Amino acid sequence: MPSSTRTRLLLWYVGSLGLLMLVFSLVLFLNLRWSMERGLDMFLKDAGRDLRGSLAEPHDESLAEIIDEATDEMSAVNLMYVQVATAVLPGDGSQGIVARSRTLGADSLILTGRVRARAAGGMSVFESGRSRLYRPLRVMSLAARDQQTGDYVIQVATPLTGLYGVLGRFLAGLLISIPLLLGVLILLGRFSVSRAFAPVRRVISAAQTITAEDLSLRIPAVESSDEIGELVATFNDMIARLERSFEQVKQFASDAAHELKTPLTAIRGEVEVALRKERDRAEYQGVLKSSLEEVAKLEQVVEDLLLLARLDAERGKPLFRPVFFDRVVLEGFEESSARAEQNGVKLILKNVDEVAIPGNEVLLKRMVTNLIDNAIKYNRPGGRVIVALERDDRLARFTVEDTGVGIPESALPHILDRFYQVDRERSRNTGGTGLGLAIVKKAVDLHSVKLEVQSREGEGTIFTVTLDVDG
Repeated sequence: MPSSTRTRLLLWYVGSLGLLMLVFSLVLFLNLRWSMERGLDMFLKDAGRDLRGSLAEPHDESLAEIIDEATDEMSAVNLMYVQVATAVLPGDGSQGIVARSRTLGADSLILTGRVRARAAGGMSVFESGRSRLYRPLRVMSLAARDQQTGDYVIQVATPLTGLYGVLGRFLAGLLISIPLLLGVLILLGRFSVSRAFAPVRRVISAAQTITAEDLSLRIPAVESSDEIGELVATFNDMIARLERSFEQVKQFASDAAHELKTPLTAIRGEVEVALRKERDRAEYQGVLKSSLEEVAKLEQVVEDLLLLARLDAERGKPLFRPVFFDRVVLEGFEESSARAEQNGVKLILKNVDEVAIPGNEVLLKRMVTNLIDNAIKYNRPGGRVIVALERDDRLARFTVEDTGVGIPESALPHILDRFYQVDRERSRNTGGTGLGLAIVKKAVDLHSVKLEVQSREGEGTIFTVTLDVDG
């Protein structure tokens, strides 16, 4: 796998983890801040209520003494600042502050008109702000009533320096730990990616050694049941299919060359012999007649090769139309009658039921005539060929049965291969090229029908084509 791909994958991996870590850290930071602020608010709320309760009860102490006493008690837990102001803003331009705790010293808390109004209305108002000397504070404002002097707004505050210190240390820890953790993740990621794609690199290396000249090589199997293992198995299956296809192409080319060369050699030999000396008209006619027979064989081979090549080149099925297959059988039977008579074979039409199927009429007719002609060629003088088309509900069976020489059991798996001939010498004498049954197989495959062969050597052969019938 190219290093750029591994790098992009690693960057995506680290970037995604880094983003998740940042989001997780932000959530932790905000949650910590919210929790600490909530803790301070609870502390301020308790202190404010206690102070309000002290003011509501009869008391001899002054307001300043009550504030200092409460401040001293609560400051043992957290440093606390208290400020008391009138509930209504005075008209003399002052803030109406009537008392402050000793902890404030010369400082004072900021009380806005909005906060004063909300607190005087009975609300507890929490805010983070600063004192007039810019100390960061968490402040709660609430209303209180002194039975002796009237209504007030109490402000209770505590410093935020502790909270900011904790949050700062937490943030510093994140800023240090995240880059370190990302660095560790990068190293682990590089190792994991390199290890995960090691089988892919081996597959690529092995695949680069496989060429069209040597398709016997295979990619070493990966001991894994994941996608890599499936990919290797798929590649090996594909290479095996390619190897079979290349071998078939090589064999086809060799057989085609042989079949084309044989009649050409015969024609050339006869012509050369005829030209060696002057001959009479009858001898020249004999040479021409013999050459014409060889040309006919050559023409048949070329025609069959062109048909197979055209069918191989077509993608999908050829043009299919409704075909009356019984008519095709009758036409094929009539065309083969003359050949049967010449060979001294009795051609019998046993039964032809009406059958209509979707298909290519030309190819179906070629299939019928090839099967009948094949049964005639490899028959005995005085033998019989029985042709039948019988329909049974939604199935139709086209059979060609002969009483010929039969086919050896060892040859049955190969008789549909191109240029395969059980007996080449006999095939040459009968005009066989080894392509007739190959064309039959091609027609059978394209029409998705079933072809069966039953044969006994010396007794005869039965070819059966089973077709699905609509309606």
